Amino acid sequence: MSEKRKEAIISSISEVTIDQIQDFLASKFIPRVCQLCHGEMMVLPAYKSPEEGDGSVEAVEDKPSIAHLVMHGRPDQHSEFRMPCYTLACIRCGAFNRLSFGPLLEQLGADPDQPTEDAAGEQASEQ
Repeated sequence: MSEKRKEAIISSISEVTIDQIQDFLASKFIPRVCQLCHGEMMVLPAYKSPEEGDGSVEAVEDKPSIAHLVMHGRPDQHSEFRMPCYTLACIRCGAFNRLSFGPLLEQLGADPDQPTEDAAGEQASEQ
């Protein structure tokens, strides 16, 4: 994957809001109910680090926390594949689910699996 492609995906993910995630989940009829205690699941917000402000931890308004879940690792080659995910956390017991950004970006028109015009041009020039 080209660096341009990686940057495009990262940029698309960084623009996603909590409201967009909630709308996506509702449109797919995905229940936001904890499987353990049946409490309400909420999108975990991003937080500013204490170094970015007055030393207190505060949520970034309407931005989800982005986790990078290791999907495949090759310790012998010092490499791993990480998938960016957002997190649904139970407000009652703390259980959580990680969901990939892929289907959400596809619905928003920023499908990471479809080559951009730049990437398609790069592929054609390589052939």
